[in-house]
Amino acid sequence: MRHFVLVLLLVLGAGWASGVLAQTTGVVSIVIDSRWAGLSAGPVPPTHVVVSWRGGHYVRDGKGVDAKLVQRLAMVLAADQVKSPSREALGLSQEWLIQHAQAALTGLHLSASPAQARLFLSDYTNTAVVDEVLPDLCRRIQHTDDYPVVDVTVTMTDGRRIRFGAASQAPFMLPWYIGGGKSSVPTWNADISRAVAALLPAKALNRERLQANGLVDHLAGVLLDHIRNAWDMAGATGANSRLMEALRSSYTVQSARAMHAYNDDFESSAHFEKHHTLNIFTTLHRRGDPPNFKIFFIAPDGGKGVSTPSAEVVSRYARVVLSTPWLVKAIRQNAGASVGIRIIGNRSLSKQGVKRFTKDMRQAGRPDLARRVRSEAHKVALLIVKNRGRWLVFPDHSAILWRAYSFEPEDWLGFPEDAFTKHDCNEGYGTCPAAEIDPAGHILNVSSRQ
Repeated sequence: MRHFVLVLLLVLGAGWASGVLAQTTGVVSIVIDSRWAGLSAGPVPPTHVVVSWRGGHYVRDGKGVDAKLVQRLAMVLAADQVKSPSREALGLSQEWLIQHAQAALTGLHLSASPAQARLFLSDYTNTAVVDEVLPDLCRRIQHTDDYPVVDVTVTMTDGRRIRFGAASQAPFMLPWYIGGGKSSVPTWNADISRAVAALLPAKALNRERLQANGLVDHLAGVLLDHIRNAWDMAGATGANSRLMEALRSSYTVQSARAMHAYNDDFESSAHFEKHHTLNIFTTLHRRGDPPNFKIFFIAPDGGKGVSTPSAEVVSRYARVVLSTPWLVKAIRQNAGASVGIRIIGNRSLSKQGVKRFTKDMRQAGRPDLARRVRSEAHKVALLIVKNRGRWLVFPDHSAILWRAYSFEPEDWLGFPEDAFTKHDCNEGYGTCPAAEIDPAGHILNVSSRQ
C-alpha cells in the first residue's frame, strides 16, 4: 500500500513530514473553515477557526490550545493512505458493536418482536454483516438539501502549506481529499476527522459530523434496510405463526409484513381509522409460474380466522392473466418487473375494491366501465404491476387500466406516452386512465369518449 507520507512530501516538499513530527512548533497555523448549505429556515453562519503559534504556544480566539492536539493532526496526516472504507478505519470493532447494539435497537423507535430483536442484535454485532453494509453506510450523498463542507489549511514555518477538505454526508464526513485540484488524494482515515474536530470549539458547525456522533443510529438504519425483508418476515411470523407456516407449505413466501395499514382496494380508510387493524401483506410465488409473477395475498385483521388462499381460487385468477397472450408476453419481456394478482379471501377484486373502482370511474366520466366490472367482479383478476399500476383483467383477455402511479404501466406494455388520458382518481389517489385494452392487447381510443 502506498504510504501516505509520500503524498505529503510531494505536496509540501521533502523533509516536511519528519520536521512536523519532530516539533509541533513547525506548524505556524491551522485554519479551519466549516460551512453548510441546504434547506433551512434561515442562513446558517459558517465557522472560521484559526489555531496559531504565538509566544511559545498555540492559541485559538486568545485562549491556549494543547500542543498535543496540533501534533495529533500532523501525525494522522502523515499516516498511510486509507484507500477505501473499512471497519478498522471507522473504529467499528466487534467490541464497539457489542457495546452499542442495544442502544441501536432502542434508537430505531420500533415495536420489535422478540424474533426481530434477536435478528437485529445478531446482525449488528456480526462483523461480516457490517462489512456488507459498509458501502451504504459510507455513501457520500445520502439525502438531499444537506451539503456540509470543511476545508483545512496547515501553514509551516517556511511558508509551505497543505490543504485538505471533506464534503460528505457519510460518518466522519469521509473521505478527506489531501492537496488541491486534480492532484488531490482521497483517504478514508477517520482519525483526521477526529483530530480536526478536537481543534474546533464545542458548538462549531459540523463538529458533531466530524465526530460521527450519530454513528450508532446511522449504522442501525443502514442495517435495518439491509435486513428489512427478514425483519418484516419475523414480524409477520410473530403476528400469526400458524398462517405463515401454512403459507410456506404451499408457496415460496418471498416477503411478508404485518403492519397497521390499509389498502384502498380491500379496506376503506374510514374503517381503518376506526379499527386501526393489523393486516398481514405477503408476496407469494407458485412453482411453475414466471419468476416475476407473484400472488399478493393479504390477510386482514392479523389473519384471524384466515387460512391460506385456496389453490383453486389462486389458479382461477392466475389463469385469467397467464392465458392472456399479450400480458404473458409483457411479463416475460419485463423479467425484472414484479407483476402479480391480488388475493383477499376468495376474491381478487374485493367488494371494497368494486366500490372504489365505481367512484373512480364516476370521477373519470366512465360509468359504463363501472357497470361492467360490477357485473363480472367475481371473475376479474386485479393485476398489480411494479407496485404502481393496477389493471383489471377479464377472462376474455380484455383489460382496464384502473390506476397508475408515476405512470409506468404504459412503458411496461410499450404504449405511446400519450396513449392514456390521466384523470384524477377519487380522493386524489394516483391517476385513473379508465383505459380499455381489447383481447388482442390494443388500446381502444379513449379520447373520443371524454
